[in-house]
Amino acid sequence: MRGELPAAMNFWHYTARLSAAGMQELITMPQILAGLGIEDALPLVGWVFRERWAKDNAAAIEGFLRASDAAKALITIIGGMGAVSGPLIGAVLIIPIEEITNMLFSSTAAGLSQLVFGAVLIAVVIWQPRGLLALFRRLGGRK
Repeated sequence: MRGELPAAMNFWHYTARLSAAGMQELITMPQILAGLGIEDALPLVGWVFRERWAKDNAAAIEGFLRASDAAKALITIIGGMGAVSGPLIGAVLIIPIEEITNMLFSSTAAGLSQLVFGAVLIAVVIWQPRGLLALFRRLGGRK
């Protein structure tokens, strides 16, 4: 391929699974960014759909993107707003719970992960309205 990299995919949860299975990473995201001349940290989120499928399923894509936006907002609310670490805390809590719930119950209780997600959201909003980051700061003695 003459040293070219035609696409970059970064799915950290899949990367973790593949690493655990003994797969080796070909190129890291920091290497990709350095190769592109990007020196700052850069959050990457992207979706790829075949053009024909996208044209035929525009409503499905719109629904998918709305659900993705809602999930990001809910993860931020759960983790806490106002600092980068808040959404990170929300993601570290919610994504493994969702993955484990899907793995254990997807064939017998489809949608259970969304129920668990909703229960966690309700609990945080009621008992920790500033998100888990505020709780961790309070427990650690920081304001």
